[in-house]
Amino acid sequence: MELKAALDSGEDFDFCAAGIQSDEQTWKNHFGPKDVSALKYEKNIFRYLPTLNPVIIRLEPSGTWAELCRVLAAAVRAGSKTLVSVHTHPPEKIAKTIKSLTQLVIEDANAWGTRVIAMESGRIRLIGASPEHLKSQIYANPALAVWSGEVTTAGRLEILPFVQEQSVSITAHRFGTLLEVAKIND
Repeated sequence: MELKAALDSGEDFDFCAAGIQSDEQTWKNHFGPKDVSALKYEKNIFRYLPTLNPVIIRLEPSGTWAELCRVLAAAVRAGSKTLVSVHTHPPEKIAKTIKSLTQLVIEDANAWGTRVIAMESGRIRLIGASPEHLKSQIYANPALAVWSGEVTTAGRLEILPFVQEQSVSITAHRFGTLLEVAKIND
């Protein structure tokens, strides 16, 4: 993935690579569609889909470029649309990679606060800060979800802000006669 290539070799590269590997494994084993009931005459498919609206990924001053690349890799794996907001200009290689994947916005704390206030609803993945400095904006809007935990290599955790659950139930019979039901994969 080009996000790994944007990082220099070393710990940052290894961190992002481990996260991407975890994302792939978790996508197959956890986030993929599955029939949770395994009933003969009914299909109950549980699956995860990309969020409908873009998720804002915000890198605060105490976050790192490697953490941003790691979180963006999870978003790409989930197929979610994103907007990346950063406090300062990223290194050229990272900026080029981000711009090839999504929109990049460079904004100071005031502009960022204004953006959050203007949001009617949505999701934010906050990197390098707790949501305390956004408390008044967040608490005023219950339709705003903020993930602010430490960035990890665990795909099951990092993919969550970028997906929504969906359950689909299909009756596989008509008056007791078993029917062939198409697979639901996407």
